[in-house]
Amino acid sequence: QFLYFIGANPPTREEMVFAVSRVHLAAAKRSGATAAARRNANRPARVAPRTLSSFGLFMKLTASNPALRTLPIRQRGRALGKLWQLVPPLQKKALAAKARTIMIPPKVRKPRKPSAYNKFVQANYGKVRKLHYRKRLAALAKMWKAAKKAQRR
Repeated sequence: QFLYFIGANPPTREEMVFAVSRVHLAAAKRSGATAAARRNANRPARVAPRTLSSFGLFMKLTASNPALRTLPIRQRGRALGKLWQLVPPLQKKALAAKARTIMIPPKVRKPRKPSAYNKFVQANYGKVRKLHYRKRLAALAKMWKAAKKAQRR
């Protein structure tokens, strides 16, 4: 799998959408998702890939600096900020031009498995649908506690 594209020919939006949807589909198949979830996973991503910022590229380039690696994270951030302020404007423009060629694919979120309580709410929501919307979840919580007590006995 890939994280960054560095080079003269960055991928097109269609190539990025295809790659992201392919990764998402593979994750859905591995998780044992239903056929409907796999169909949704095969749909193109709605979020377009974004480019790296010039400061982000600067951080990546200075990440291997041994003097910065020994600092705690808070102090490392401050030191990086001070180093960035010392970078001349011409070099910042060069970094910005190079950063525009680096595409970051959108993050793919894994679908969560529903908990036992989620399944209970889904199964019993019809029983409390006629209640006021503010009282529905409270009633479902009471039903859940009663069901748990009955299950323990």
